[in-house]
Amino acid sequence: MKTRIFILAFAFLLIFNFATPTVVFSKGPPPVTQWKGEGTKIKFESIPMITLQKILNRGSYAETQTISGTLNFPASAADKNVPVVILLSGSSGISDSQEYWIKTLNNIGLATFTVDSNWARRKCRSDKKNKSFYVGGPFCNGTHKGMLRIVDAYRALELLSKHPRIDPKRIGCLGTSLGGVGCLYQSVKRFQKMWATPGIEFAASVPMYPVCNFKWIEDDVMSDEPIRIHIGELDQYGSA
Repeated sequence: MKTRIFILAFAFLLIFNFATPTVVFSKGPPPVTQWKGEGTKIKFESIPMITLQKILNRGSYAETQTISGTLNFPASAADKNVPVVILLSGSSGISDSQEYWIKTLNNIGLATFTVDSNWARRKCRSDKKNKSFYVGGPFCNGTHKGMLRIVDAYRALELLSKHPRIDPKRIGCLGTSLGGVGCLYQSVKRFQKMWATPGIEFAASVPMYPVCNFKWIEDDVMSDEPIRIHIGELDQYGSA
């Protein structure tokens, strides 16, 4: 029953299609900076910058990369069994979009965990041995096409499933753009087998305008979690 209530609350929120703020840059994108929003910052282990080929074909990786997430509980949250939504950002990192969702989700009683996938990997372009990392701007997003986000999602899921105040059966994922790729494809069983912790899955997933115009092997064999994709019919950047 609790799981159903969480999923319904999550879907109910999104049915109203809250507008995500849009930022227009007249003089180009802002400089690369670390997001310092309010909340409890928690460090955890994921994997370093690796190529898309390795993400698709390796089930483990010896090296680790310490990244972080920021946990925010609603003011009225209970001491235990609180539902939480993991937020995965787009290619430019945490922005007004994620701050909007933190506030909105907290206001309806859901905790949030905002994952910073970019900052710890910001020196990827300085790796002279891996020139392929140079693709895709300062955070080398073209190297992994957003699929690195699925590993970050799995690691955050594992972390929060052990938190004393979090209900491990009511952890959802909401991602925007590149983060939407992570939220969408983390549900593919092939990737879960390769990268996820056995026995732990998301309760629901909401990819917001993910780029999904490519085909992976067995990408239609997915877990049973509810998935609600939001994408613009006329969007020419991430075509529906």
